[in-house]
Amino acid sequence: MQDGIWGREKERRGGFNFSRTPEKDFPNSALPEAYTECMPPVLMNDFLSKSSFLRGLQCEKALYLHKHHPELRDAIDSNQRQIFQRGTDIGELARSLFPGGASAQDFPEGSRQTSHTGALIVGGAKVIYEAAFSYAGVYCAVDILVRDGDRWRVFEVKSSTSVHEIHRLDAAIQYFVLTGAGLRLDDFRITHLNSGYCLEEILDVQKLFSTVSVIDGCVSMQDDIRDDVERLRSVLRRSDIPSVDIGEHCSSPYPCEFMGHCWKHIPEISIFDLRGIGQRKAFELYRAGIVRIDEIPVDFEAGRAAVYLEAHRSGAAAIDREAIRAFLNTLEHPLHYMDFETIFPPLPIFRSTRPYQQIVFQYCLGVENQSQIVWTDFLADTGSDPRRPFIESLLRNIQKTGSVVVYNKTFEIARLRELAEVFPDLRRMIERLIARICDLMEVFRDGLYYDPRMLRSYSLKKVLPVFAPELDYGRLEIQDGGSASLAFEALQSQTDPEKIKSIREAMIRYCRNDTEGMLRIYEGLVIL
Repeated sequence: MQDGIWGREKERRGGFNFSRTPEKDFPNSALPEAYTECMPPVLMNDFLSKSSFLRGLQCEKALYLHKHHPELRDAIDSNQRQIFQRGTDIGELARSLFPGGASAQDFPEGSRQTSHTGALIVGGAKVIYEAAFSYAGVYCAVDILVRDGDRWRVFEVKSSTSVHEIHRLDAAIQYFVLTGAGLRLDDFRITHLNSGYCLEEILDVQKLFSTVSVIDGCVSMQDDIRDDVERLRSVLRRSDIPSVDIGEHCSSPYPCEFMGHCWKHIPEISIFDLRGIGQRKAFELYRAGIVRIDEIPVDFEAGRAAVYLEAHRSGAAAIDREAIRAFLNTLEHPLHYMDFETIFPPLPIFRSTRPYQQIVFQYCLGVENQSQIVWTDFLADTGSDPRRPFIESLLRNIQKTGSVVVYNKTFEIARLRELAEVFPDLRRMIERLIARICDLMEVFRDGLYYDPRMLRSYSLKKVLPVFAPELDYGRLEIQDGGSASLAFEALQSQTDPEKIKSIREAMIRYCRNDTEGMLRIYEGLVIL
């Protein structure tokens, strides 16, 4: 037995056996001694969960704050809560791959859940959901545990459509705990959504999910996992907050939940907002003591960011009028201004759709008609596939000639091509529409117009305030595309007529704001 955490923990906890190996399984007659002695001590300051272990790998300071100063955590927005709920829903659906299992989730996280898991194992359960274990001061619960003779297989469920590196680390720490507690594992598999699955009449759960074995990687990472457990538990035993400065790790692999606290010394507009220099160069400046854009030395090699840096120094917009005029001259009147909204549910809900497929449900269209704009707002009814009504309505309202102006044409063109595949009888009309699309975003993406107020972004929500500040998204109930998607999903189960009316009106106002914003930007470019 090596020194370090193992020796100290044995002394702290009364000499229990950390040397238990995967070859020693639970006896059939009683709870295993090592397993019961390894139940998580809830009050231990250095106790790790699977999620806190992964948090610590990203940043030791974040781990310490999570444990000792949770009040400093950033607020979770509705979009993030929806992501969490989707993960939970998908995990529960995956249980139908192994039906009839017993759940260890009936008890709160901690020793009661682990003891209940042990009782289920001893009692001969074949499948256990949320089976909980602890070992060496680390606690975890696996999504699905399946008995295979005298061994077990683990199926950890993810809401992604592939296996990522963070999932492999997630599996490795669970493997460490389970085998350390005495469980003999035959396999450890990541179960994720199958991006190639296409819904037919009913959802086929067997085809919806794919599984990938990661047990070889789990085994190869165990030495590093042991070292990291020792290191991170020692972090939690500290009496002071670790001194970890901000860096690239703040957003990798996930945005840290303590960024509001750790980044509070960064001014509202800083070097991190300067377009074109990239994160690496921005942190080089930061580590040299430069935080504000006006502190950047005149001899700084800004590269392609030079024009943006000069705009910040002068306070004036950088405008390539000749190139903008050339762009505007490519547009053919009558102009159409068009914007789409989509949902992208992880579980396909309409026939011939796949997990996370973008499904159009709303558009706003503004068409030039002499001296005015004629607006058409389409918002699909709930309860049925919106795609056919969407595209039929759009094609009816598009004029036979004239450019169709969008903001980020890649998105709209991709959705139209998908519709052409689904509805081959409309393919020719859709392809003619695609050929007329022009992208207003090119002016700002290519740096033909840069205003310091746009900072590092050329998104519509950053560009529009420069041209039409009165079209402020802050005045709207729905302020972004993600919220619009969630609102439409919420409509599927809403029964109150007044709430339905209110939500639909808010969605129409949001989509109109995007589309009218394109008109106002075009008008602003014309008069340059």
